[in-house]
Amino acid sequence: MRFDVYPNPGSDRVRITTDNNHKLKLAVYDMLEKQVLQSKDFRSETAHDVSNLTERIYTISIEGNGLVSRELLIIAH
Repeated sequence: MRFDVYPNPGSDRVRITTDNNHKLKLAVYDMLEKQVLQSKDFRSETAHDVSNLTERIYTISIEGNGLVSRELLIIAH
């Protein structure tokens, strides 16, 4: 499963899009693998407020249909 994150690096809001219209689980983890954001009913496109995240690198994980995809997200305020 492929997805896009933009802008990346992000500061206030990031948009995440995928070509999958099924119900997906989205989670954002810091580098210590602590979950800092989640959405259990993510679909093909959504914007997320990341203004409360500190400047660092995070991992975005999207799960659905038995697949897991991950991508890095850089926060720079």
